[in-house]
Amino acid sequence: MFQLLVLVVVGVSGLAITNMLMISVHERRRELAMLDAVGSSPKRIRSMVLFEAVALGLIGGIIGAAVGGFGRQGAVRAVQAVSGFPVDATFSAVTLLVGVALVPAISALGALAPALQAGRRARIDRVG
Repeated sequence: MFQLLVLVVVGVSGLAITNMLMISVHERRRELAMLDAVGSSPKRIRSMVLFEAVALGLIGGIIGAAVGGFGRQGAVRAVQAVSGFPVDATFSAVTLLVGVALVPAISALGALAPALQAGRRARIDRVG
């Protein structure tokens, strides 16, 4: 059940990143057209959006790992206090590091559609 919950959270996070970057590309359409007008290629604009997503994912992964690592002990104690049962929750540094490593990859996957749109949008806005 918990593994399914993790998959749902990862899926929702990927959709949130995609949505955020789509809005960002839409709001920055004039900036993207200006980059295109001064000679930037659509490939470079796509790379810029992908890099932005990976950087945001990396920062979010590090902050999430720090908050999760420190907040885990308090959450375990709270569950024990509420339920009255001992909870055997072991800390796994490997799981934490895998999570931090996967967040930029999920961010890059979520950024593919906005990056493609940004590359096309610069050309369209310049012509139109």
